Amino acid sequence: MATASRFGASPSRSGYNSKVRLLIASLLGVIVILVGTIVYVINQMAAPKPETAPEVAATPVEDSGPLKNMVKIVVAAQRIEEGQKITPDMLGVREEDFSRMPSGAWRDINMQHLIGKYATAMIAANMPILKEQLADAPPSQDLEIPAGYRAVTITVDARTGVEGWAKPNSRVDVNWTFVDSDKKTKVHTIVRFVKILSVGGATNSPGQKAAVGSNQPTTVTLLVTEEDARKIELARNLGSLSLALVGNTETPSGFNSDAPSTIDDILGKKAESGITEDDIDGVVYLPDPDTGKQIKMILVNGKWVRDKSY
Repeated sequence: MATASRFGASPSRSGYNSKVRLLIASLLGVIVILVGTIVYVINQMAAPKPETAPEVAATPVEDSGPLKNMVKIVVAAQRIEEGQKITPDMLGVREEDFSRMPSGAWRDINMQHLIGKYATAMIAANMPILKEQLADAPPSQDLEIPAGYRAVTITVDARTGVEGWAKPNSRVDVNWTFVDSDKKTKVHTIVRFVKILSVGGATNSPGQKAAVGSNQPTTVTLLVTEEDARKIELARNLGSLSLALVGNTETPSGFNSDAPSTIDDILGKKAESGITEDDIDGVVYLPDPDTGKQIKMILVNGKWVRDKSY
C-alpha cells in the first residue's frame, strides 16, 4: 500500500510542478518584453529630434508680392494736354514700389476705366496719372486764361501753320524772321513751348488735322505770358512769324540755344566775312560795356574781333 501510494502520488505532483514552471517562464517572458518595450520608448524619447522641413514651413511668412512690393501703375505714354480725351495709345505701364506709389495713382488693372475720360490738367510724358487729373466730361469750351497769361492771335498758312498739324492743345515754338540792323536776315525763336488755344476759332479739331487750308490763311490763338504777348505783337510788325510743332514727349526743359540763326550759319561761316571755324584761335565771352549783355569775342590772326552773329 505504501509503495502504491508513493508511486500513485508522484505523477500528480510532477504535473503540478511543470505547470508552475511553465507559468513562471511565461511571466518572465512577458516581463522581458515589457522591459524591452519600455527601454525602447525611453530611448526614442531621449534621442534628439532632427529639424524637419514642415517645422520650418510652419512659420508664417508675410506675402510681400512679386519683386518685393512692386506694383504696376498707369503712366502717360506721351504728353497729355488739358481737355484731351484719353485714348489707349496715350497710356503706358510702369512698375513702382508700393510704398512710393503716388496717392491717387491708377493701377494697371483699372486701365480700361481711364479710356474716354478727359484730362483736367497737362500730364507730362512718363508721369503717373492721378485720379484727380481726369474727369468724365470735357472741360468748358470757354477759354480759360490763367492769371498773368494772355491769348494772342497770329495769321498762318499751310506752311507757317505746320500744314495743319498744329491744332488746338498742341505745343509750338514761335519763330520770327527779320532783317537786323546790319541788313542781315535772321531767324529767332521768340517764344517756346506755348499752347494753342484755337485754330480758325475752333477749340477742338474733329479730324486729324486742324483746318489750315493750302491756299487760304487762317488764325491761330496762343496762350502766352504777358511779356511774350508783347514780343509776338512787336515781332509781327517787324517781320514774319511761323510755328514749329513740338513733339508729344518733349518737356519745357528740352530747349536749345536762343542764338538767332543767320545765313552765315547755313554757309558755315562766322560774322566776320571770310572767317571760318579753322581761322578761329580762341573764344572769350565778355559783358558789353554799353548794354551789359554778354558778347562773344573771337581770336583771329592774333587779333580779338567781335562775333556779330552771337
